[in-house]
Amino acid sequence: MLIYYRKKWLRCSYTILLGIIVALLSIFQGIMLQIIVDTAVGNLEIKFIYIILIVFFYGIFNFIINYWYKRNLYKITTDSIAYIKNCMIEEFLSENCLGYNNLTEKLAIMEKDTTQVFDKYLVNFFILINQIILFLTATGYLFSINIFLTFVVLISGIISIFLPQIFITKAQRVNENYLNTNKEYVKNIKELINGLITIKVFDLEKMFKQRVQGSNQKLEKSHKKQLWYQAFIECLSSSTGFFVLACNVVFAGYLSYKGYFTIGTVLAIMQIMNFVMYPLMQIPGTIIEMRSATPAINNIKKYMYSGEIKKEINILPDTFNSIKLEHVSLKPEKERNFIIEDINIEFENNKKYALVGTSGSGKTTIIKLILGLYKNYQGNIIINNKIRLEDISISEWRKNLTLIEQNIFIFDNTIKYNICFETENQEININKLINLVGLKEFLAAKNNDIEYKLGENGEKISGGEKKRLAIARALYKKSKIILADEPTSGLDATNAKLVEDILNKCDKTVINVTHNLEKEVLKKYDKIICMQNGKVVGAGDYDMLISQNKYFKKLSEDYQYKQEL
Repeated sequence: MLIYYRKKWLRCSYTILLGIIVALLSIFQGIMLQIIVDTAVGNLEIKFIYIILIVFFYGIFNFIINYWYKRNLYKITTDSIAYIKNCMIEEFLSENCLGYNNLTEKLAIMEKDTTQVFDKYLVNFFILINQIILFLTATGYLFSINIFLTFVVLISGIISIFLPQIFITKAQRVNENYLNTNKEYVKNIKELINGLITIKVFDLEKMFKQRVQGSNQKLEKSHKKQLWYQAFIECLSSSTGFFVLACNVVFAGYLSYKGYFTIGTVLAIMQIMNFVMYPLMQIPGTIIEMRSATPAINNIKKYMYSGEIKKEINILPDTFNSIKLEHVSLKPEKERNFIIEDINIEFENNKKYALVGTSGSGKTTIIKLILGLYKNYQGNIIINNKIRLEDISISEWRKNLTLIEQNIFIFDNTIKYNICFETENQEININKLINLVGLKEFLAAKNNDIEYKLGENGEKISGGEKKRLAIARALYKKSKIILADEPTSGLDATNAKLVEDILNKCDKTVINVTHNLEKEVLKKYDKIICMQNGKVVGAGDYDMLISQNKYFKKLSEDYQYKQEL
């Protein structure tokens, strides 16, 4: 949490200095009160006009300093929250984050936990410093007046500090439970929103209603407990503080009765004693609040971006010749079984490859490995027969790649944006490209307006049109390799053939994960790679595999049988 403060140490030091001045001005209020009263009873000979001027200029100066202090305090705290969120966004976009699926947790942390850190930690950090300075200054003043009174104030004040400390650990547990129930609630709400159609189609309304409402009740119950416990600590601190203050006022009155100081000094002591007792009452609660934010701080630390090591070796798009997987295996942490095992494949420039096999055989994993989404694999992935993938800049490598996903994501923007992403490729005419991928009729229905907005996740476009838009997106990018993950899934025969034809005719290396085992389609590929249980069990053209590979032949027969049904 102090990373931002170290980066902005000058402004932070300046704000702390303002806080010290604010504390000193508070003490000066008591001194002014002493001067006014002692002048009124004749103990001091000062003209009242001077007192009026002092009070007037003090009021103006006090307002300016306090306001400027608050402005700087909130600027630093809000800027630091923005910095924290930006670091989390960078972590979300970094390579370290690509293997995670806990998006709900990240969303809850970015919203709820950062709010808690702002309210309970960042603002209180400066308030605590101000309270400490106020306490030390007021205590020094009292010490200069009467040492015995100072000791009585301090000893009684210690009681008000340590009594609430007993409840700090409990406060942290209560707060941590509140954060956890909030994550569960956000998760259930997200499932309800994203899965609403499925919930209705499969008659799951009652179950999800009970689940979401139950988590909502649990969240608010936890929130209520947190507020109750916070109120208990605040009341305990306030009551203890009042008891201590009353005792101190009685003792100060006794010393005045014995003639140790003037009436003005007594009133000044009562005023300044507030600046001893107020911090004593507030410091315990402030510390408790800051420490109660520890679970939120720890959650944020998990997703703070630490910076990506940049590689010196880059591969430019026009240098790609081949990519080879040599004895590559991948096994998740704490798992016994491999996702893929001892894979040896080479993909050459401008050739077309089909990855076939049953679901879970490792086809998509091959795509993700080439994309550089996995780091903990065994073996080597070699570019151009000389450079390991792990030794190059992943961002530079991905300039060679484009991806057609199974579930196409469409941005809430225009047709043109969803193809070009605000990049310029002078070699490609976007209107010709739209015609090439079969979107001519769709565009004509929109008055040939490529600035037509497609809505949230492409709600104004069909599934087949999404696929063709994704192909246009892939062809527009200046890349040498197209990675396609089930690009024809969910399409009718006509649209599926159109997609396959476009992929096979483009002047790029194509690696296509497909369940389409039509003979006419597969015969167009330079090589078919057949996978089973994470291993390559056959590789070659269609004629060779159908005649020599029993597993591929069985896949083809099963596919034809399903088509006939």
